[in-house]
Amino acid sequence: MSLFNKFFRFCHTCGLTPVSLALVYILIGLLWIFGSDYVLAINIRDSLIANQFELGKGVFFVLTTGTILYALLRSWRKQLLKAHNQISATLNAIPDLLFEVDLEGTYYDYHSPRIHLLAAPPQTLLGKTVRDILPPKAAQTCLLALQEANEKGFSYDKQIELLLPQGKTWFELSVSKKLEADEEDPRFIVLSRDITQRKKIEEQLLKLSQAVEQSPNMIVITDLKANIEYANAAFFKTTGYALDEVIGKNPQLFHSGKTPSATYANMWDHLTRGENWQGEFINRRKDGTEYIEFIHIAPVRQKDGKITHYIAIKEDISERRKAEEHIHYLVNFDPLTGLPNRIQMDDHLQYTLNLAKRNDGIFAVLFLDLDRFKNINDTLGHSIGDKLLVELAKRLTVSLRDQDTVSRMGGDEFIILLPGSDAHGTVQVAQKLLNSIAQPFLIEEYQLSITASIGIALYPNDGVDIEMLSKNADTAMYRAKEEGRNSYCFFTPEMQANAQRILQLSNALRLALERNELHLVYQPQLCASGERVVGAEALLRWQHPEFGTVSPAEFIPIAEENGMILSIGEWVLRTAIFQAKKWMDSGYLPLIIAVNISALQFRHPNLPDLVTNILEEVGLPPEYLELELTESIAMHNPQSAISIMNALHERGIRMSIDDFGTGYSSLAYLKKFKIYKLKIDQSFVRDISTNAEDKAIVSAIVHMARSLGLQTIAEGVETIAQLNHLQEQGCDEIQGYYYSKPLLPEVFELFLKEHNHSAAFA
Repeated sequence: MSLFNKFFRFCHTCGLTPVSLALVYILIGLLWIFGSDYVLAINIRDSLIANQFELGKGVFFVLTTGTILYALLRSWRKQLLKAHNQISATLNAIPDLLFEVDLEGTYYDYHSPRIHLLAAPPQTLLGKTVRDILPPKAAQTCLLALQEANEKGFSYDKQIELLLPQGKTWFELSVSKKLEADEEDPRFIVLSRDITQRKKIEEQLLKLSQAVEQSPNMIVITDLKANIEYANAAFFKTTGYALDEVIGKNPQLFHSGKTPSATYANMWDHLTRGENWQGEFINRRKDGTEYIEFIHIAPVRQKDGKITHYIAIKEDISERRKAEEHIHYLVNFDPLTGLPNRIQMDDHLQYTLNLAKRNDGIFAVLFLDLDRFKNINDTLGHSIGDKLLVELAKRLTVSLRDQDTVSRMGGDEFIILLPGSDAHGTVQVAQKLLNSIAQPFLIEEYQLSITASIGIALYPNDGVDIEMLSKNADTAMYRAKEEGRNSYCFFTPEMQANAQRILQLSNALRLALERNELHLVYQPQLCASGERVVGAEALLRWQHPEFGTVSPAEFIPIAEENGMILSIGEWVLRTAIFQAKKWMDSGYLPLIIAVNISALQFRHPNLPDLVTNILEEVGLPPEYLELELTESIAMHNPQSAISIMNALHERGIRMSIDDFGTGYSSLAYLKKFKIYKLKIDQSFVRDISTNAEDKAIVSAIVHMARSLGLQTIAEGVETIAQLNHLQEQGCDEIQGYYYSKPLLPEVFELFLKEHNHSAAFA
């Protein structure tokens, strides 16, 4: 057999095909038959022996050829089996699904070691079409691939999506037409590759690509020499360059020359060490305009850590920087005048204070407030007022030294810091400011004149901290206003004591009502003959447990300032009306009770309803209530005063003008006011018996009132001489210490009994 094996290996080595072997076999057989016959014919004459040799020759030939045939068939079987195993191993090594189908998509065969990827169980697959097995969209894609392969011989890159038990799975189809296929019934080999993971990666890459391309920030990728290899749309939009203008170029193309060279050096120090870097560049666009960009640069590394590229994420922060500068301006400067505001002034004050403390220095703080600036806003409008403030700020600035600071606190208030200035120097500055302000302002078509009041506090005499100095300068400024305005005033300890007392009284006044510290006293008002009490003025008093008796002249302005006057005024009205009703119910002759009304009360829209409600609650007829209004309050806004007086008059409530003669009443308005009485101020009564002018004024008031159909009452009458002169002039009623000081209710009742001979039952 080894000889046969060698023979077969020889045949295989020589590349003999089955046809070649058959021809060799025929040739050898013919040679054997004819050759052996010739040899026998020559050498053997005996026919019997020749027949036996013929028989042996035939048997030998059959055995020899049978053995050779067996060996050949066995060898070929081994080769076929080996080839089959190789093909099976090759097919099993392919991760893709393999199908044999026809043009209609009918499954004829399949091969797959990954049965879980099949859209249907293997036993149900053969004989069915793709339309039976796959979703419509996927089936249509398969049929299109088969049609393309039938026309071109192949089809590839078509993708289908299937919903398998393990989830959505993507396949890529490669279709090839079998070469030996019948043209009328062609067959196709379909490879279906699971590309789900690749699809996910592609989707992630697509998202990343879209995110990078659509990012509002500029993104640039460069090589290690900083030559640009990629830039996104935001980069081109910001810089104005096109793609072909920057690819392969160095970012030096965008340099403006305004970024410090140290910034670039610092950047490369970080990048060459493989570190991230961030900073700001001032770059230039294609059109030459500059912009500020914030940039973050990071090295791009391979898996082995080798740096291959740099990626830069840039943001145009020009608008943000402008916004930050604008915000900084708004935070530190007054938007109207451009002067430093309170925040920046506080910084200047603190710096100056610290410097003065270290060097035993001095400085002055000035509070400046315009006088009656509200009148300009009210009459000409806030736009004119604002323009005036802008011009004023310019004048203040040019009137000061470079080291001085002027700040607008709000409204028409300014604070001025004078470092190193003593009292003498501060006086010169203050007077210079007043002189500058006093010059007329030409605002549009208006020539405006205005003055200011300045309060001055000096460090360290008037305070050792910013809060104390500011407060004391403010206090001094209000004193300057009280003393006539258009002047300056230095802070004094007396001002501090007064300010402290005002604060204490203001706080205490808020609790005075609920602690029952307020009470009313009543000063009788008599007819001029003094024979009968016709009314009483209710006067407010405050008895504080710590401060003792507080004068109304002191606490009423405070109440008007802190807003307590409304609640206190309502209490006074209710208490006085209740007392008048109580006296009436006690059998005394009806009296008119007079109650003073503050400016805040008078301007409150609810005043008529409030008074009416109290009268109705108590049950006092309205004709027995008189509301006293000062001349200045009535003339502040005459038209509004007329409206309010009319509303009160329609409800039967009496009105009178208090302190008449001290203001600037217009006779035209006076006759329109719904009043019934004028009260002559005590400043005219005091010297009526010795001063001819006062006597003439009183006489004029009485005669004018009589001609207008009004009554008159004189307050502050303290002597018989004053009384006689008033009686001579024809004054109707008298009030003053000559008859009585203000009395408590129970003492007032005794006074009534004595003068009115009342029939009281109590």
